[in-house]
Amino acid sequence: MLTRESATKVAAFLVAGGIGFLVDAGLLWMGLNRWELSALSARAISFTAAMLTTWVLNRSLAFARQRDRARSQGVELALYGLATLFSGAINIGLYLVVIAMLGREGVFPFIALAAGVGAGLVSNFLLYNHVVFRNAAKRS
Repeated sequence: MLTRESATKVAAFLVAGGIGFLVDAGLLWMGLNRWELSALSARAISFTAAMLTTWVLNRSLAFARQRDRARSQGVELALYGLATLFSGAINIGLYLVVIAMLGREGVFPFIALAAGVGAGLVSNFLLYNHVVFRNAAKRS
């Protein structure tokens, strides 16, 4: 059963992700259209900024009560980055699998996108909740 605390954590996680998406999309647009960067350079900047944004929001909102205060911010950020990249690989991988199974016509790419995003979202939440922001008392 979902407790009020768990529901609040999930809601804060989703809000942080939504804000991160806006940062990502905004900086990607700026990189491509204002700064005339390559697609890869623009995406690297936008992804990094979005990840840093969601890290700050998640550590201060969604997972604030359970953070390991003894863990350095550098270690926490490194774990967060690795978890985010791992979940990103799940997202893209599932997207590609669904495209391979269903094809690229009509709504199928959007079904693939939704499947990848959903899997990445679940992976991120689980990794952040049980690895990145797991406090020392829970590890012992």
